Amino acid sequence: MSPSLATDTKAVIDRLPHIISTFPVPDAFHQIAEELKSVFHFDRLSLTLISEDKNSAAIEFLYSTYSDSHLPAGSVLPLNSSDLGEVLSTANPVFVHDTSKGRCDTDSLLLKDGICSRVSMPLFYGGKIIGVCCMGSRQPFNFPESQVCIWKEIAPFVSVVAENARLAWKLKESAGILAVETAERKRIEESLCKLSLTVEQSPGAIIVTDTKGAIEYVNPKFTQVTGYSAAEVAGKNPRILKLGEKSSEEYKRLWETLTAGKEWRGEFHNKKKDGKLYWASASLSPVKNAEGVITHFIGIQEDITVRKHMEEELKSLNELLKQRASDRAVQLMESEEKFRKISASANDAIIMLDDDERISYWNAAAEKIFSYSKEEAMGKSLHTLIIPVVFQSRHLEGFKEFQMTGQGPVIGKTVELTALRRDGGEFPIELSLSGVQIKGKWNAIGIIRDITERKILNARLLAEIEGRKKVQERLKHLVKELERSNAELQQFAYVASHDLQEPLRMVSSYTQLLGRRYKGKLDADADEFITFAVDGAARMQMLINDLLEYSRVGTKVKAFEKVNCLSVFDHAVSNLRIAIEESGAVITHDEFPTVMADTLQFTQLLQNLLGNAIKFRGKETPRIHISVAQKEGEWLFSIRDNGIGIDPQYVDRIFVIFQRLHSKEEYPGSGIGLAICKKIVERHGGLIWVESELGKGATFHFTIPVVN
Repeated sequence: MSPSLATDTKAVIDRLPHIISTFPVPDAFHQIAEELKSVFHFDRLSLTLISEDKNSAAIEFLYSTYSDSHLPAGSVLPLNSSDLGEVLSTANPVFVHDTSKGRCDTDSLLLKDGICSRVSMPLFYGGKIIGVCCMGSRQPFNFPESQVCIWKEIAPFVSVVAENARLAWKLKESAGILAVETAERKRIEESLCKLSLTVEQSPGAIIVTDTKGAIEYVNPKFTQVTGYSAAEVAGKNPRILKLGEKSSEEYKRLWETLTAGKEWRGEFHNKKKDGKLYWASASLSPVKNAEGVITHFIGIQEDITVRKHMEEELKSLNELLKQRASDRAVQLMESEEKFRKISASANDAIIMLDDDERISYWNAAAEKIFSYSKEEAMGKSLHTLIIPVVFQSRHLEGFKEFQMTGQGPVIGKTVELTALRRDGGEFPIELSLSGVQIKGKWNAIGIIRDITERKILNARLLAEIEGRKKVQERLKHLVKELERSNAELQQFAYVASHDLQEPLRMVSSYTQLLGRRYKGKLDADADEFITFAVDGAARMQMLINDLLEYSRVGTKVKAFEKVNCLSVFDHAVSNLRIAIEESGAVITHDEFPTVMADTLQFTQLLQNLLGNAIKFRGKETPRIHISVAQKEGEWLFSIRDNGIGIDPQYVDRIFVIFQRLHSKEEYPGSGIGLAICKKIVERHGGLIWVESELGKGATFHFTIPVVN
């Protein structure tokens, strides 16, 4: 994606939320279309909503650069005759680079509009596809992957417009039914809501009792303050909160005030359900009906526990202030002594400047780092002592700002600078600077660390990193050279073995002709020599054929495709039919998966492993089982037999080309079969190995990655 396109795209995405929240749904779609046109350059943009039964869809909105359309907004599209069905089933975009090929019924209408290419993209909302956005162009166009990536960022906003349109349609449909009911219900609910909200959301605890003092209602704040639920206090007297500090006479006077129709105000020290105490400021009032008869009592309480505690703490604090005032002087003296001890033992220089930029404190580490004694440094201007000339003017300008505001470019930060020692040598430092007000004036405190050794170490590390980068580049180069060399060797093996076929065929033919024509006509040695020559030519031809087969694993290959392993197994068993019948072998297997593989090579892999299990059998009838398991992103195939087994010390050797554990008289073969198996498995991104003991059979394992 070009930088300018990325910038335009970001600007469009930044404007989309404003468009969605500001404009009505139809206008929002057209505004979004105007924005997207600068990125995608389409001639037609439609938004199609899929029906809830997913049998059809309708074009809800249409934006086009031409006036009339043969497929306008409101058109109903059956899913089985348009791109919509494929989008709905795959949940992926559908690209049509040439509309004239007529993929579906809508193509002819789009061609009349001049649309030559299009892309239909799914719109998701709540994890489901609710519609499809289709962009069409009057130019043949292969939509690039970058535009699909851009669409993934923009799609959520278009999906919101689609969902809003769908909801608007539903609301419009049900609006007529609800209109009459809503108006009356709203009038009643508004009246009740105001009263309910006032009570329910009141910041004070509200209690309503009958004329005998039995609780009929409490609001949520009462439950929050006391811990009692409404059900627990219903029918009880508010005195359940009574702590006992008020006398019965006080409660009697309170009741007399209320029954006389007057309001009572005061404070309670009450107890919550969990036993905790709290203070409440209460206002208790009688509620009268139209005839002036008291029907209820209402109490409003405010939790003033915090205020009470603050008052108590304030009293305690006032008592402590006198004592602390006398202790403060002693504490200051002790603090100064502690600071002197800490700064004296610190490894970093601690320097303090007064409001005139003169040194007012200089610890032992500063003496060691800068080689100035405390007596030499005190009262001197910092810039004349340790700041390099190139930084002095900038330092003085920053200090002027610090004098007035307590702020500056490096105040409250840690920065790396350079400083001067007494001998004029410049060295790197790390400076942490802060400000403190003393008698209304800003003083600066700096902590300085000599980082010379750190800089040297960093330089060494950088040099080491550069060295490692060069080594890595060299390794990459060597790997490429090795890959090239392997490819050349592989091609050489293929060409060599292929070109040797014809002369070897001639040698084999003539030696066989000699055997037929002169057998018994010469002496016994001649017959034996001819037999050896014929046998040698046959074995050489077998070796060359196997070598050619080995080289083809990397040269004559097919693209990977979905392979049904059961079909591959059946084909391999069919190729081994004679060997299976002669040996009486019994082959069983687990349920096979479907994998991504080269069909011919995968068949050859199973055929070689099954053929070996039959060939290297013992006295018992061969029994072979293929198990399959999925583990950590790969399929594990295991072929177990009851044959002669392999000595564990040779389990790595058997996969090397031309390596044999038995003579050709015992078990015929060239020693290339397992090397071919290893090469096939590695080409498919897997590993192959064997587990075995001599005389106890063998289990060959290989893996194939799981590819979706």
